[in-house]
Amino acid sequence: MNPRPAVRFCPFCRESFEVETHCPEHELELVAFESLQVPTEPPPAPDDWLPLHESRFGRALLFVGVVLLWAGFFAPFVVATRGSQLVQESAFSLSEVAPNLWSIPMVGMVFLAILARLRTLRALARARFATLLLSILPLISGIYSYRNVIQATHRTGLQVLPSWGSFLLFWGVCFCAWAAIRLGQVSPAPGHANRN
Repeated sequence: MNPRPAVRFCPFCRESFEVETHCPEHELELVAFESLQVPTEPPPAPDDWLPLHESRFGRALLFVGVVLLWAGFFAPFVVATRGSQLVQESAFSLSEVAPNLWSIPMVGMVFLAILARLRTLRALARARFATLLLSILPLISGIYSYRNVIQATHRTGLQVLPSWGSFLLFWGVCFCAWAAIRLGQVSPAPGHANRN
């Protein structure tokens, strides 16, 4: 009496097969029941309304980027030294003479508005390009103002260097740009990437 062939499963559709070695529909190699991935919560439909606290789909990354931008705006942006004399200025204090630096917190406000108003995957995906362009604006503004500070203090003998707030701004820009690429994007569940 021939033993009954072992039942194996498709890792994508979870259908069982006794004879085949690959799923006829998805062309994936069949696996034993113990090897099946634990099913995860299915992603929302493109037009499903996302809760405000939803952290997936690039939303948490964008929020972290906004926090870093604001922290960098109020933290010491440059440090000027002459001998033992040391002066630190934040982007906020420099904005009196360099109003373009106000673009940093304004970009953060726009990103918070995106998180509050664009609450579907489709709307988030449509905002990717605009968000990516906006995320670069604080970097351009910071570099431009830093260059102007160096030129303005060149004749005074002060040595101007970036302070830790400028690095916060840089990382804020990086997080916002990374979030812009991920906005509205659904990561494939394990085992689903090789669907074809």
